[in-house]
Parts: sequence; structure tokens; C-alpha cells
Amino acid sequence: MDVVSQYLMASFFLLVLTQIRHYLHLNRKIGFGVITIAILSFIAPALALEPIDSYCIVQKPVEEGEQTKEQSLYIAQFVKNASVEFEANEEQYRIDKFDGGGLTLYRSDNEEKLMSVAAKQYEYSREIHNIALGKSGWIWIDGYERDYMANVDANSFPPTISNPEEISFLTKEPCSKWGFFWMEDACRAAQGKYSYVLDRIFVKGYRITTLKNTNLIAMEIIDGKRQFMPRALRKAKFYADVPQLNGVLFRGPLEEALFYDGHSVTNLLEDYDIKPVGTPTLWTLVATKNSGQVFLTNTALIGNPQFLIKINKNLSTNSVSLLYKKPVSKKSFFIFPNKKRLWIASQFGIVTEVDDGMRYIAIVSKPSLYDSKRIYQTVNGDIRFIVENEMTGTALNYLLVRKNDTEDCEFDLNGEEAVALDNQ
Repeated sequence: MDVVSQYLMASFFLLVLTQIRHYLHLNRKIGFGVITIAILSFIAPALALEPIDSYCIVQKPVEEGEQTKEQSLYIAQFVKNASVEFEANEEQYRIDKFDGGGLTLYRSDNEEKLMSVAAKQYEYSREIHNIALGKSGWIWIDGYERDYMANVDANSFPPTISNPEEISFLTKEPCSKWGFFWMEDACRAAQGKYSYVLDRIFVKGYRITTLKNTNLIAMEIIDGKRQFMPRALRKAKFYADVPQLNGVLFRGPLEEALFYDGHSVTNLLEDYDIKPVGTPTLWTLVATKNSGQVFLTNTALIGNPQFLIKINKNLSTNSVSLLYKKPVSKKSFFIFPNKKRLWIASQFGIVTEVDDGMRYIAIVSKPSLYDSKRIYQTVNGDIRFIVENEMTGTALNYLLVRKNDTEDCEFDLNGEEAVALDNQ
């Protein structure tokens, strides 16, 4: 919807509102207020997205010292810590993992070593992958072979760490005592996943028995206490924390996107008939840091019907129409600071929302292509991309910018026809 159409629609509703006010004699404030809110709520979404013609593309070399902005998007990832810090008694303390399997507590200001505790790792490795300090004072020790929990007593002076307690030993696959004795691969320890959003550990596996026990055990550990995970998550895999929605996303065995807020489980793709075609990974989470928008997409896959689904704060969903056939990279989603328009960049061009769906507004054709490894956002929010010629190796540097930030627009964007940025 262009600016003129938005203006005409708003004018029409204001005219209707005037007639309604006259009918209500302007003195029925409650009725007038309700109608006003209803009409504005209808108009607001149409006015929320900034117009496409307020952006343009300029050809501009990379400036010396040009800095890359922190990724504007939160991509699903695991956080690993070699140390954690906390405050107690108005002083700063630090807990470090150490080679050999254990933790050491330091006073941060003078590096005074206060105490150490062991978290034994047995035969394969003595390495600790990750540690995480929960809000209640429990610290999780993610070992290569064994996971432990310990309690940090911040009320004592100086603080102390209790002797780590091994989390109930479970194996990744069904394992017999004989197989465990011979250290079969199936008998390796199941590894837990810590959720920073829900402040708990998720661990699944099998108990060692005389014969292989095929009963899967799925637990979540909260404040050091164990409880079974919801049945819907027993066979699902931890995917990522989603701080924008205050919960955790799991991948189900049938590619369900299962969101867990610590109380209930919601299948975010329940209303969509999406089936994998020749690939085990169907969807990916993409969530913006600056605007909090969350999407599920498979836009990086070739051979699958592509989709882009927005997940709202109340977990309702909206499918975004994709009016293109070429795949795009899942890592190249951008949003300008304090704006809502979503931009997707790939080796074939740049995509954004135009009227009825997402479409290419800038394209290239062979032998030209976007260097998908060098698409990034600068510190002022502009999107930098490079068009290379595969045959000659030459490169042209471009910026996608807001018009009010430049006087050098070379390619205006109108959404009706994609601009060609070929490098011949």
C-alpha cells in the first residue's frame, strides 16, 4: 500500500468517524472512544511499515575503518562460558572452570583464589565445556562426559561453592551394563542444555540396565530439583532460547516447532501443512534484536516450498507471502534501527515486503552474484553488500540507505520493478 492509498483510506475513515460523532451528538464519550479505538486499530497496521521509496541504493566504496554493526538479528545459538561473575557482600567474585575438571572461585579485584571444587570427567576427556550460574545460586557444570550441579552460597563471607553433585547419569542411546563396561559409543553420557531464559537444565537419556532399556527419560532441573519434562517435549530436541518470547524452542521429531514457556507447550506450526522434502532440517529461527520480531523460516533451503512465518508476542502466527522462487540465506536478515521493515539479502538479490508479499527489489544475474559472506550492517544501520563478477573477479560495492541520510541515490526503489545491479 503506497502513501497516497494510506492517506485516502485514513481520510475515508475520518469522514466516517465524523458522521458517527454527529449521530452520537458528541456526548456519548464511551461509545465514541470505543469506536475511535476500533478504527485506529484498523488503520494503524497499514501505517506502521515505512514506505519502500524512502530507501535507495548507492554505489560507494568501503571506507577505511568502516565498522560493522553488531548483528541486528538474534540467530539461534548456544552460549558457552569459561567463567561467570556475581556480586556478594558488595564485592565482585568470579568462578572459572579449570583443566582437569573443576571450578575455582576468585575475588575479582585482586585475583585472590578462595577455593576450588572438582567435577571429575573420567576416561575420555577432563574438559568442561560450559558453566552457567542460575538466578537462585545453582551453578551448572557442563562436562565433556559428566554434568554436575553445585550451590553457590553468596550469603557467607567469603562466598563458597558446595561439592558438585553429578546429575543422574543417563546415556545418549540405550545402553547395557556390558556395553558400558566396553565403553560403547551408545553408552556415552547424555549432555544437558541450559536455558538462560527459563533458568533451568534440560537433559534426556536412558538408564544403564542389564539389558538395553529403551525407556527415554526427559527431565528438567529447576533450582536443583528434578522433574519430568512435558510429554510433548520428551522426544524433541532443545533448539534455542527465545528471549523475545520469554521461552525456549524445541524441534519435534516430525519437525514441529515446539515453544515452551516453562508451563505449557505450543506447536507454532500447528496451523501449517509443511512437510520436509529431502532434508532433515526444515525450519530455522530468526529473531531481530532491535524490534523483537521473531520468524520461523526455511528460506535457505533449495527444493522445499519456502515459507516465512512471524511469531507474535501472544504466540499467534502470521504467514508472510513470498513472491520469489530463488532461495535466500538465513543469516542475512536485516532491520534498520527503529524501523520495522524486514530486509533479506542473498546471492541473488535483496528482498523486502512490497504490498502483497516479500519480493526482490534488487537483483543480479550470472556471471554477477552477491558475495553472501560479505553482507553486513554498518554502525549507522546501512546495509553493505558487494556484487562480484564470477568470471573477472571484479567487485562493486553498494549500500542500501535511507534517503534522508544521503544525497547520492543512484537506484531508487519503488517496489514495482526490481533494479538490476549486474557487474558485467
